[in-house]
Amino acid sequence: MPSTKGSFAMGKARAAAPKRTDTKLKSKSAGASKKPAKKAGKDPNKPKRPASAFFVFMEDFREKYKKEHPNNKSVAAVGKAGGDKWKSLSEAEKAPYVAKAEKRKVEYNKNIQAYNKRLAEGPNGADEEESDKSKSEVNDDDEDEDESGEGVGKSTLIMRVFETLKASNPNLKIQGFYTSEVRQGSERVGFQVVTLDGRTAPLASTISSPESFRWPNVGKYKVNVASFESLALPELQVKEDTDLFIIDEVGKMELYSSSFFPAVLKVLESNIPLLASVPIPKFGRDIPGVARLKNHPGATIFTLSPSNRDAVKEEIYLQLVDLLSKQ
Repeated sequence: MPSTKGSFAMGKARAAAPKRTDTKLKSKSAGASKKPAKKAGKDPNKPKRPASAFFVFMEDFREKYKKEHPNNKSVAAVGKAGGDKWKSLSEAEKAPYVAKAEKRKVEYNKNIQAYNKRLAEGPNGADEEESDKSKSEVNDDDEDEDESGEGVGKSTLIMRVFETLKASNPNLKIQGFYTSEVRQGSERVGFQVVTLDGRTAPLASTISSPESFRWPNVGKYKVNVASFESLALPELQVKEDTDLFIIDEVGKMELYSSSFFPAVLKVLESNIPLLASVPIPKFGRDIPGVARLKNHPGATIFTLSPSNRDAVKEEIYLQLVDLLSKQ
């Protein structure tokens, strides 16, 4: 049975960092694909996971803070003030937000069941394969899997943190990417890399092609290094106006790129906050590059499980807000 844990590393360069593995330095990938990346399609009708009590509180707090401080547009200021206020509340004062979050969770469970049922039935009795695909996509919201087979919702958590930060400050400049599954029916046939603005490119696949025979293997998957580099590497270019980098994940597939880890190191040297996910080692030992990042001065490591997702999301959000306030 696959593990249900994953890790996050976050921090600030020189005294911080997330994850990634060793590879040799190479400035550009040979033969990187020049095809334009496709936009990732999302079903606007799919119910979103409900907010935790803390984020329900933040919804109200943001509005009050904006009214009291109309000229303050800083996401760091709002987030820090909200985090401090939340920590100062008693359990009784938090209770209304906990109750509201529980109510939303009940409503979400009802809606997701109805959504799954509609997808299974299809508009006019869609075939079984399509319904299986739809159900698997819904399940990915709760337990997205990485290339090692870990399903715990790391990518979903990262995107929720990203969305909350952007909601607090739409002008926040965040760069990076995440990885998601590619499925045919109910079967996972590969992974793709997705930028934060929705562009996609293949990362790995079980489907053979004439070119794939020369590609490296991770288990049953063939890794398309050139495709990955063509989309991911530009997202890791350090710019003066970048506020935060997000990398999901730093794993074995990504590290087949000889240019990837050097790019991550440049991010770490830039003094720009970074949020990244790393895999839990299967046999007790981290990939060398992952170990190097986890041991980087200033890095904070979170181990994610289904039972602590909401708490970890809140903690990551608060720590990022604190880092952004020190920029």
